[in-house]
Amino acid sequence: MTALKVRIAPGTWVGVSTLAAASRAVREYLDGNNLGFRAWGLESADVRDAANRTIARVSFNGRVWTGQRDWQQRTEIRGAALDVEGGPR
Repeated sequence: MTALKVRIAPGTWVGVSTLAAASRAVREYLDGNNLGFRAWGLESADVRDAANRTIARVSFNGRVWTGQRDWQQRTEIRGAALDVEGGPR
């Protein structure tokens, strides 16, 4: 099931089922293309749900954060919440 999608690069989205899978997809893309932060072209990777709402963001280092636009308001999502199908409730 791919109820979520993550933007791994500008204009490139990949379907995923969990936030953990979104984190892996971002890191695999970056590592596979030998990209550093500046070459990536994103501040963070948006993770969107089936309604196209940004529910989380994946940073360059693979950590997952809540989806607020303002980075100072975001909190890290950890543990079991990363493995919930379709994202945390």
